[in-house]
Amino acid sequence: NIGVGGNWDVAPLISRLNPDMTRYLSGLTDWKANVSLALPEQGFHYTASVISDLQGVSSSLPSPLNKKKPQIKRLSVTSQGDQTASTITAMLGKNTTFNGVLPHREMQFSRVHLALGESEQTSLGTGFSIAANLPALNVTDWYKAIELLISGVKDTGSDKPGLFAVPRRIFINTDKLAVGGQALSKVDIVAKQQNNNWLLDINSDQARARVNLYDEWLSRGIEIEADYIDFAQLDAPDEAVQHDWDPATLPPVYFHCRQCSVLGKNLGEVTVDVVKSAQGMEIRQLAATGEHHQFSGKGRWLANSNTTAISGSLKSDDAGQMLTNWGVDSGIKDSSA
Repeated sequence: NIGVGGNWDVAPLISRLNPDMTRYLSGLTDWKANVSLALPEQGFHYTASVISDLQGVSSSLPSPLNKKKPQIKRLSVTSQGDQTASTITAMLGKNTTFNGVLPHREMQFSRVHLALGESEQTSLGTGFSIAANLPALNVTDWYKAIELLISGVKDTGSDKPGLFAVPRRIFINTDKLAVGGQALSKVDIVAKQQNNNWLLDINSDQARARVNLYDEWLSRGIEIEADYIDFAQLDAPDEAVQHDWDPATLPPVYFHCRQCSVLGKNLGEVTVDVVKSAQGMEIRQLAATGEHHQFSGKGRWLANSNTTAISGSLKSDDAGQMLTNWGVDSGIKDSSA
């Protein structure tokens, strides 16, 4: 049995494992470790543990992985194994747990489960799974954090894979989800990887949809099939942010919503079909059908001039009621168009 301790400067270790992570983690903290090693006639067996209160370390990773330097947040890591594989368990604070099996030959986790918040799911089969049960969650922040995790801890001088493969399953339960500048409430998402494609089932107060993100990103792109979407408000984009869109990197998008409402305007059934073109993107179909309206159109976005043109036709059996439904008081009654 060997017991050791010391004062840990996280910067050198993090820089060695993943230099990009040094933007999020810094500081020094005390730690204690214990290692027990048995050497029979063949092979070996070991157990090891590391504990630290992380006082002195700051983290700007998304909650619950964030902390300030004076804050105490206990980290405990235990590992046991033999010459074949190691089983590693870690806990950060009271609501973040990690369980993984690491085969020594491949040096990539064959089974990993990361639980953020209180999660009843502990073992979800082979591959990397994530379960998040949090009061609030920002998709952009967590996308960056997961990208750092799977891209780091890798020998950049070799073709060997990193310690973590791309997650196969993601389970999200949160009261508030921020995605694409919009806020969803009472959100339940199940995301699974199938044949390198991602399938997402999304349920929330504002939307219920199934989303396919295809591995053939530039040829098949995104398909969204929604039962309903109801956005009472839309966050305006930051006008100061200028986007230089490259059409070569944009995917085709197919969107179909059975019942779509935006800003209190009932658009009815909506279909949008956008594909790539030599000049930018082509809108092959833009359609909306409701109680008193039927719109059908096409269009295109030209990348060189950054201009969008749409043409189509709008029909209504009661133009006055249609405008009223859209919040426009036209004074027109019982008129078709």
